[in-house]
Amino acid sequence: MFSHEVTQSQEEVIEGDGAQSQQLQEDLAVVISTPQGRRFIWSLLGQAGLFCPSFHADALHMAFAEGARNLGLQLFQQLNQFHPEGYVRMQQEQMQAAEAQRQHQALSREDAPNKGG
Repeated sequence: MFSHEVTQSQEEVIEGDGAQSQQLQEDLAVVISTPQGRRFIWSLLGQAGLFCPSFHADALHMAFAEGARNLGLQLFQQLNQFHPEGYVRMQQEQMQAAEAQRQHQALSREDAPNKGG
């Protein structure tokens, strides 16, 4: 029974009541269209714990984490339903940023012994 209520609530967020839903889709399109917006959304998805398990021995801690994760899943679902190309672009940019960071760290480690002498 509870899971049906959650599913119904998620459908209302996604499908909405026409004009409001359309406005939210357009707002998301504006946000996902900029590099800053894509970084912000990626950060929100990470903070929501979308990409990691929410299990914890303490039930209250786990319930809190699942609530945050559920919000992240709703945003993820909206992105994939209405702006899948924006999500793919955001993911590619994050992979490129992570690779650039790894290369920078590798170069820093290589230069460290030369500076000590």
